[in-house]
Amino acid sequence: MASKKEVLEVLKKQRGEWQAFLSNLDAPELSDVARIVGELQREFETAAKAVGDARLCLDSEIDKRRLAEDRRKRKQTRAKPRVTLREFLQEPQTEKDVPLKQLVLCTKSGATVALVGLTFKIGTEGRRIETANEAKRLFQEGMVLADPLWDLYYARDGERSAGFGWDRPFLDIVYVLPETSQ
Repeated sequence: MASKKEVLEVLKKQRGEWQAFLSNLDAPELSDVARIVGELQREFETAAKAVGDARLCLDSEIDKRRLAEDRRKRKQTRAKPRVTLREFLQEPQTEKDVPLKQLVLCTKSGATVALVGLTFKIGTEGRRIETANEAKRLFQEGMVLADPLWDLYYARDGERSAGFGWDRPFLDIVYVLPETSQ
């Protein structure tokens, strides 16, 4: 009678060795091997299901911790001093002109947003501005911003995570943090 250990050892080998092993068995031993292979298959299927369940639990825990970390970061960002984008654009121009994409921006909830450029309506055309001083100058001259704003989006780890344009009055709900306002 073949043991489970023997069957497992033979299963690890090449197909030809498995066939040779089976051809040397009589009918009752062949039935025992079939029973053992069936048991092994059920054990493997149970183990595979357990691994799948463990993977789902692991992914869920990772997501839960990532969301908790995001909430913690948002809370810290909300607590920092900041000015609205409107207030920032009304400030005087600075000696060092920075690209708008380098501004550290957030929403009221502390979510990180990124701004690549501002499009101003100049006459019948739009003009896309990508530097802070030029944007401040045009805003202070009374130029109107285009709506919706396609260059403003939510960001996570420096990458676009959501948003394809803002049609809300973003000037008063997007905040500039002081790290880049100078």
